[in-house]
Amino acid sequence: MKRIDVSSIGFGEACDEGFEQLFPFLDDDESNVMAPIQFASLELVRSALQIAEICSKDKICDIGCGDGRFAIVSFCEYGVQQSIGIEIDSDLATLAKEKVKRAKELLSGDKERNSDKLIIVEGNFFELDEKQQALVEESTLFIVYLLKDKMHLLESFLRKQLEKGARFISILFPFLDWKPIKKSDDEKVLVYSKDSIPKSNCKST
Repeated sequence: MKRIDVSSIGFGEACDEGFEQLFPFLDDDESNVMAPIQFASLELVRSALQIAEICSKDKICDIGCGDGRFAIVSFCEYGVQQSIGIEIDSDLATLAKEKVKRAKELLSGDKERNSDKLIIVEGNFFELDEKQQALVEESTLFIVYLLKDKMHLLESFLRKQLEKGARFISILFPFLDWKPIKKSDDEKVLVYSKDSIPKSNCKST
């Protein structure tokens, strides 16, 4: 399967520095902000997917996808079966859909790809409809790029998915007290699997 480089799509400015330095005021537990509007560089996106050992059999779900770069890169450059980006902010969701449209134009000559499997969903991750939820639950690799004090909101969902064999990538921030199975040298990318869940939190069998 041909790898399609998406650099020409024109993703906006990115910053791979810690949000604590950039946005210290967002560490407030009472804030409704799940994640500041700040994008990972394409270099970090590709590195994260490689560290997670992404493969063509994977199905990706990016929770809070911003402009859709994780979803697009994983689908176009790594040939995953399905890639879904979920974004609650309407402006960002519109931007992501525009980027996806351009990505599909790049894929138009590749008969091996079903571009309908590259999807952006505008909405609240916790309020998806039945069809959208079913697509999410099929995913084998999740992307999480959230503030530390918001991680707990995904704990129950991610534990369930990991116990089914999925894994997830957290960008910049460690996920609660879970132990990553892999991480980048600079610890900006952390990969989690079923083995990451503290034993006391695992369901008994």
